Amino acid sequence: MFSRKPQIPHTLPTPPASRGGQARALALRVAGNPWLSAGGAGLMFLITLITLIMVMGDAKAGTPIVRLSLAHAAEAGSGVPGWKEALADESAAPVVTTDELTLSDTPIELADNGVIGGSAVITLPEGGRLEGSGGPLIATGGGSALIQAPIAGLTAPGPGGALLPVIGGDGRKPWQAYARPFTANGKPKVALVIGGLGLNPAYTRRAIELLPPEVTLSFAPYAEGLQGWIDLARANGHEVLLETPMEPSYSGMESAMTSTMR
Repeated sequence: MFSRKPQIPHTLPTPPASRGGQARALALRVAGNPWLSAGGAGLMFLITLITLIMVMGDAKAGTPIVRLSLAHAAEAGSGVPGWKEALADESAAPVVTTDELTLSDTPIELADNGVIGGSAVITLPEGGRLEGSGGPLIATGGGSALIQAPIAGLTAPGPGGALLPVIGGDGRKPWQAYARPFTANGKPKVALVIGGLGLNPAYTRRAIELLPPEVTLSFAPYAEGLQGWIDLARANGHEVLLETPMEPSYSGMESAMTSTMR
């Protein structure tokens, strides 16, 4: 009896897949999934579009660039009368004066309460004078009355029926027509504006009648009889401003301040 060698099943090892085969299998797997295919196509389109813009596009196309010639700008402004005369003369050398200030040998003696006594007198243009000695203010002199507002030809009816300022047919602007005239003397100018007038009749009348006409008066829009106060102020030579009602910076005034600008 002969013995037989047992049969042992034997399988050959599978050779490792190449890199090209793995990529091909992955591509087939992605192509079989519609969501991955759409996402991959969109990504490729976006990359292609960005590449085209970077290579062929203009880097400055999205930036607004305006180049102006100073010579052309000067020629364009030459149509406005008086603009060259208003420029300062830079060719002339500045005028410099030297002064010496020394301390007084006799210092001012203050009272026990620290208040300086005496009377102050301020001389105003056009012969005006303001005296103050602790009592009521007395303003003497002053300019002539200003033309009554509104000036014909410088207003137009607004949407609510009220008159709104407009540029006149002769080119006059309202802020220039209503301004108080003055003669420039080459010295620095200071504007003094007293605001909040019209709410207290007594103080408003004192400000109009006692302050020098060179002081500008600003009226609150809530004043009763506002046009009458403006007429009185301009009759006394004051330039007049009208305050714009703005939203208060603190609460509790909304009911008192109606029609505010928010």
